[in-house]
Amino acid sequence: MLVSLESIVRPTRDLVQAAQQFGIVEARLAVDTYYQVQEFRKASANQIRAIDQGEDEGPKSHATLDWMFAQFETMEKQIQRTLDAWSIVQPAGPWLRSVKGIGPVLACNFLAHLDVRKAATAGAFWRFAGLDPTVTWKKGERRPWNAALKRACFLAADSWVKLKSHEDSFYSKLYVQRKEYELAKNEKGELASEAERALSNKRFRDDTKAKGCYLEGKLPPAHLDMRARRWVEKIFLSHLHHVMYCEELGQKPPKPYILEHGGHVHYIPVPNYE
Repeated sequence: MLVSLESIVRPTRDLVQAAQQFGIVEARLAVDTYYQVQEFRKASANQIRAIDQGEDEGPKSHATLDWMFAQFETMEKQIQRTLDAWSIVQPAGPWLRSVKGIGPVLACNFLAHLDVRKAATAGAFWRFAGLDPTVTWKKGERRPWNAALKRACFLAADSWVKLKSHEDSFYSKLYVQRKEYELAKNEKGELASEAERALSNKRFRDDTKAKGCYLEGKLPPAHLDMRARRWVEKIFLSHLHHVMYCEELGQKPPKPYILEHGGHVHYIPVPNYE
């Protein structure tokens, strides 16, 4: 007996436009749903791949799994349409969407979790995203940062690393510059205190390359890369705070953010924004 597998109903243009009226709670739910559907789509693809690569030489029919994959893929794209509609009408949305590497989903993630009215300075954004090294957290305690926002920062940095060969990617160029700066400091032994701190805070197997670097008073490549990423994430959040403050409160922030860059301390202007 044949079973009819119907496609999901796609949102109408009116329904997509109605998404522009989302509140913060609805936007967060839509973003969470998008990531859940994305994981289902990836899992379906992995299941199909496992069947095709299996040792069973018999007939391999996965029509239902193909249908499931197509449905998840379609739903993922349709949710992205609604997020696109919501992000672009938010005060800071156009600027966020102008940033190379930031699409509608990431833009909504930032906009749905950051409230500039509760953050007088960019430092508040850093702390909420888990980028303040002075804030400690132990297992079993309530996290002092927002996990979804921290993930958004990680994904944004990941995009900029992948786009580092693109001349028009502002934050990718900052990442490359910062990485070179960190590498130079590491070679000079100026990060020996960081290496010592890492050895005291974590346990490493004796045969790992990372422990060998730390024992030499230097940071391993992965640690240097993470330092460069986190620095760029903080620059980006500082820029976002500036834009949100101007657009939503109608004035510039009380103080410009200041971060060390290339051995100097100075202000980096917000790209694509006057």
